[in-house]
Amino acid sequence: MSGFGFSGFGFGYSRPSPVFVDRTVTTPMRVAGVNERFATDPNSNATRNEAVYYVPKWLGDDYKTLCVEFHAFLISVNSQYNLGNSYTVLELSLIAPNGQQIALTYGGLTSWTVADGAAFQFTDVVWPDQLGYSSSFPKGGKFILKAKIRVTSAGQKIPCHRFLRSYYGAGEAQVLWYNAGATTMSSANAPGLFTYTGTAPDTSQESMLAFSLCGNPIVDKYSKLVVGDSIIEKEQDFNPTDPRGIGYVSRACTDYNNGYANPRPLFLIAISGGDNRFLLSSNKINPYFGLAYTGIDPTGGNDFIQTGGNLTQVQNQVAAVWAKMRAGGVQRILRIKPFPITQSTDSWKTEANQSFQAGYEAALTAFYNWIISKKNDGTINYIAELPNIRAAGNQFKWNSDGVTAFLYTVEGTHPPTFGHIRASLNLRSDLLALEAL
Repeated sequence: MSGFGFSGFGFGYSRPSPVFVDRTVTTPMRVAGVNERFATDPNSNATRNEAVYYVPKWLGDDYKTLCVEFHAFLISVNSQYNLGNSYTVLELSLIAPNGQQIALTYGGLTSWTVADGAAFQFTDVVWPDQLGYSSSFPKGGKFILKAKIRVTSAGQKIPCHRFLRSYYGAGEAQVLWYNAGATTMSSANAPGLFTYTGTAPDTSQESMLAFSLCGNPIVDKYSKLVVGDSIIEKEQDFNPTDPRGIGYVSRACTDYNNGYANPRPLFLIAISGGDNRFLLSSNKINPYFGLAYTGIDPTGGNDFIQTGGNLTQVQNQVAAVWAKMRAGGVQRILRIKPFPITQSTDSWKTEANQSFQAGYEAALTAFYNWIISKKNDGTINYIAELPNIRAAGNQFKWNSDGVTAFLYTVEGTHPPTFGHIRASLNLRSDLLALEAL
C-alpha cells in the first residue's frame, strides 16, 4: 500500500526554504521514469549478502509526487514466480537534478523487509518542495536512485532486470556486492557514487535493480506501458551513447530521434522468448497495468509458436491481455501490427529472396485482419503499422535496399539497431496521433 506522507531528508542535507505546495492529488499513480522495467532476472552473489545500486532515472513528464515501486516476484517466458526469499531495504534515497537528496521511507520507516512474493509496493510519496521545487518535478530531469539492500545469506536473490549496468557510461551506474563485516560501504543517503573501505566489492554483476520511479502526474495522459518479448526488451539494439532509448518502443517514448526533447514515461513488462502466458498465468501482475494511461501491445508472434499456429487460441490470449489492461486502468490501447518473420537466401538484401514458413503468411494476415476488426468495434484504439520496416510488396516481409545484408533484420525475426530506429520513427508519430484523439 502506498503511503502518502512526508519523507525524511537525506544524510547530511538541510531542509530547503519552505515552499507551499498544494497536497491535493487528482491523478492516479502512474509510471514516471522513461525506461522502467519489471523484474525478469534475480541478482545474487555466491559469497556476499549485501548490494548497493546507483541507478539513473529520467523523468518522462511533469509530476506532482514521486515514489518508488518495488516487488519480490518475477516473470519468466510463460509464467510468474516468487523471488524465493525476502530482502531488506537498508537505505533508499533519491537525488534530484538540482542536487538535493531525500531518504525514501515506507510507512514512515527508513529500513524495511520485503516479503517473498510481495507485489506492487510503493515508498511514501515525495512532494516537490521536499526536493527544492515549487510545484512539480521537471519533465526530462535526471534523478538518481541509490539503494542499499541485504539478503539473509549469500546466494539469495534481489529482483533485477536485463537492462544492464554496462549500458550506462563510465561512472554513471553501480552494482556492488559485499559483506558488511569485511567492507564498509558509504551510505545510500550520502551524495555521489558509493565509496568503500576494506575488502573490494564484487563488481561483476550487471543486472540493474527493478525498482521503478512512479508518481502522480500533473496531467494524466502521457504514461505508457508495453508488454512483449525480446524485441521489446531491446534484442539486437545497441545504443552505447545513452541508455534512455534502447529498443524501438523505448526509443519512441523517450523521443530519442529528437534528442530526448519531449519524452514519455514508459513501463516495460517484457522478457525474451515470452508469450502471453506470462501475463495470464496469475492475477498478481494485474495492478501493474494501472501504471499507464496507454497500453502498447505487440504480442502474438511467440504465441503462434506456443500454440502450434492455433489462430483462435492466439486471439483469445491477446484479447485477455487487452481485458487486463482495461481492468487495470489503461485508457487507450495501441496495437502494433505483427512484425515480419521470414527466411532469406541473400541475407535479407532483397524482398524477392525472402520466404515464409509454411502457413505463416496466411496466419499473420488472418491475425492482422482480426486486429483490424477489434479496432473497428472499439476494443482497441489504434493500430501502429510501422511501414518503415516492411517491404513494399508484402507487409509481412522485411524492408530492404537491394544491396545491404541484414539491414532491417539480423536473422528474419529481430531488427538490428537500424531497424529499431526506423520502427521508432513510425511509432513516435503513432503515439502522438493517439494522444491527440
